[in-house]
Amino acid sequence: MTSPAARPTSSSDPSDGQRERAGGRGEGGVTLGAAFLMATSAIGPGFLTQTALFTALFGADFAFAVLASVLVDVAVQANVWRVLGVARMRGQELATALLPGLGTGVAVLVALGGLAFNIGNVAGCGLGLNVFGVPTAWGATLSGLGAVVLLWRRAAR
Repeated sequence: MTSPAARPTSSSDPSDGQRERAGGRGEGGVTLGAAFLMATSAIGPGFLTQTALFTALFGADFAFAVLASVLVDVAVQANVWRVLGVARMRGQELATALLPGLGTGVAVLVALGGLAFNIGNVAGCGLGLNVFGVPTAWGATLSGLGAVVLLWRRAAR
């Protein structure tokens, strides 16, 4: 019987530490979940409503800018996921390995970006409720309160 250190390992089989980090699930489930999270973070009501509004105001010029930004976004995200997949590390860990302290900076930037996207989504809900005659400020307030109530529920934890 060979010792665990002498046993050959397959490059396609993640180590126990990587499985543990992934919550005990296979690699595919975690990657698929992360991909869905990335995809849905960019299609909230704020993005959709404000894109429709500004496209109506500025026409084809703005539509081209949106198309160009979506194409650049897809290319950048594909490269980031490719690097993280090859490194088999989380983005924060990879950044810290590259430069100590950089991982914390990346985490702060991701959190601030998430906050900005969610503010845009609440504003988009306010604009969407404006269609029904609700003032935009009240619509944003109501949608924000609705989100708080939904997330405060025990089932959401």
